Amino acid sequence: MRTESVYYVQHRNKRSVLDQELVITGDLAFRTYKASMEMKDFPKCGSEREAALKLAEWMQRMAAAIENYWSEP
Repeated sequence: MRTESVYYVQHRNKRSVLDQELVITGDLAFRTYKASMEMKDFPKCGSEREAALKLAEWMQRMAAAIENYWSEP
């Protein structure tokens, strides 16, 4: 049996709010889980460097929000 859970992930800072969905799919027969996140509404950037650094920023912010939620007992 397979499961799918969708979590709303939000990170706020002084300049903006970043909202994304975290999807966790599970295979209950094997007790395995896979997490994924598609960066929606990603802005157009003027260079590869700018795009890579913007993605890194978004990933750091999402990581902080996920760790904050899942680290709580």
